[in-house]
Amino acid sequence: MEKTSTFQLNATGTPRRVSFNAPADGWAVITNRFCPQSLLVGNGLLANITTFMNGEAEGDFINDCQTQVGYINRDSAPDVYVRHVNALRAAVRDHVNRCGRLIFNDLLIYADCFAYLLLADGFKESDIIKVYPKEVLSIVNQYGSKVKNPVNLQPLDTTPIYVNLVSEAGK
Repeated sequence: MEKTSTFQLNATGTPRRVSFNAPADGWAVITNRFCPQSLLVGNGLLANITTFMNGEAEGDFINDCQTQVGYINRDSAPDVYVRHVNALRAAVRDHVNRCGRLIFNDLLIYADCFAYLLLADGFKESDIIKVYPKEVLSIVNQYGSKVKNPVNLQPLDTTPIYVNLVSEAGK
């Protein structure tokens, strides 16, 4: 099953309705279409025998996307891609200011919203797949120890997931 999400986007200076489809499973939207699998499962034994998914409740996903849409629509940067990046960074900044930290899976959800909004705004899927890990790595490096491993809440940059992220961003 798929869910269609529609937003009023003004990234180009002209307001327009944009939409995208994302897979859904019951109450949740499966959001990790653009996320490298190694960021979800690592490169160990599990990577060879299972596929993990990232997602969240449909209403939460819509709200997270709408937050970024709001930032995009208020941004005056001349470059559309920069407006999207600024919106992702603003959503992350708000989360860190509110919670004092950011669990890596939450960061991936924000990045998933960013990726789907890029798709809705006309960016090529192949380009989105390339920039996804680069933007996530940039945020992890910016926030350092405030970005936490979801398993044990260690700073992400001290874990094998970080090594995977660096590898994916370098591709």
